[in-house]
Amino acid sequence: MLVLAVTLSGLSGCVARQNHAADQYRWYVGQGANVTDCGPAVAAMAVRWSGGESDVNTARAITQSTGFWNMRTIALHLLQHGRAFEWSQSIESSLRQHPERALVVRLHNKIIGHFVLVYALRGKQVRVADPLFGVSWQHLKWVESLRGHEWMIQIVRPAGGLQ
Repeated sequence: MLVLAVTLSGLSGCVARQNHAADQYRWYVGQGANVTDCGPAVAAMAVRWSGGESDVNTARAITQSTGFWNMRTIALHLLQHGRAFEWSQSIESSLRQHPERALVVRLHNKIIGHFVLVYALRGKQVRVADPLFGVSWQHLKWVESLRGHEWMIQIVRPAGGLQ
């Protein structure tokens, strides 16, 4: 029972950070308390970053209704919304060459993967929009160490930008 209370308390803190990020950034999409919704949330966030409209429910309804997502599923959601993207292999060089773009990155730990949106290189830090934990600055080496060697999706932002 104590473990359940601690878990619920932690998830409510995550949801509060998600709500704060959504208030600050029009394009941010949180995954709520559902730990399997990072893929649909980041797919929706990527669509919104590039000037479209989507949310977790829309992503689940039109792209993949159940199960875990992968990079191809996120790319399919972008295509379904007519959003432009490219494939990339380097966070740092991508953001140096195209500072107006963002990257869909899959972070890996020993148990599971987790999707985030990475943008805004500042020195050796990057801005990470995490659908579970909100938006924060993280050290580039830390993000790279969890990324592995998987290709990333580089999202093209419309001219004029967004908030």
